[in-house]
Amino acid sequence: MQLSLAGLEGLSLGWREILLVLILAIVIYMVWLLWRMRRISRRQEAPRPLREPRVASPLDNLGDEEETEGEPLVYTMPPRGPDTEPAWTSADTAGFAQQAFMDGVERELEQVREEMDALRGALAGLREEMAGLREEFQQEVLATRAAQNASPLYSDAMQMAILGHDALTISERCGIARAEAELVVALVKNKDGNSP
Repeated sequence: MQLSLAGLEGLSLGWREILLVLILAIVIYMVWLLWRMRRISRRQEAPRPLREPRVASPLDNLGDEEETEGEPLVYTMPPRGPDTEPAWTSADTAGFAQQAFMDGVERELEQVREEMDALRGALAGLREEMAGLREEFQQEVLATRAAQNASPLYSDAMQMAILGHDALTISERCGIARAEAELVVALVKNKDGNSP
C-alpha cells in the first residue's frame, strides 16, 4: 500500500511509515496527558481568604444619609455565648475544596485510562491487520518466486499468450511444439475466464 500526496511526488508513505506516525502520535498524546496531570496536581491553590465586611450596629450613622462607597455595611447580631460559632468553618471549606479537586483529578484519570484502553485496542487491531497483510505478502512473494522458477521459454510463451498471440505464432517464435503453445494459450484463456 503506497500513499502519494498531491504536490509531493517524491514522497511515498508505506504501511510502516504510517504505523510509525500513529505510534508517535500516541506517544505525544500520552506525554501531553502526563504533563497536564502534573500541572493540575501542582496547581493546588490555597483558598483565597474572603474579604471581611465592615460590621456596624443599627445605631451607627442614624442621621447620616450618605453611605461610604466600596464596602457595604453589614448589620449583625452579636453572638449570644462564648461557644457560639458558625455551622461551617474555614477548615471545612478547605477540606471541601481539596475533596472537589481530588474528585476532578480522579475523573480525569479515569478518562485518561479509558482513552488508553481504547488506544490499546486500536493498536491490537492494527497489529492483527499487519499480521494478515504480512501473510498475504509472503504468499504473493512465494507465488512470484514459483513463477520466476519456470522455464524462460514458457515464460515468453505465457507473455505472448497474454498479449493475444495465437498458438502458431507462439510456437514459431519460442521454438516450442504447437501442442505446447496451444496448451499455454488454453491456460491463459482459462485464467482470464476465472478471474473477475
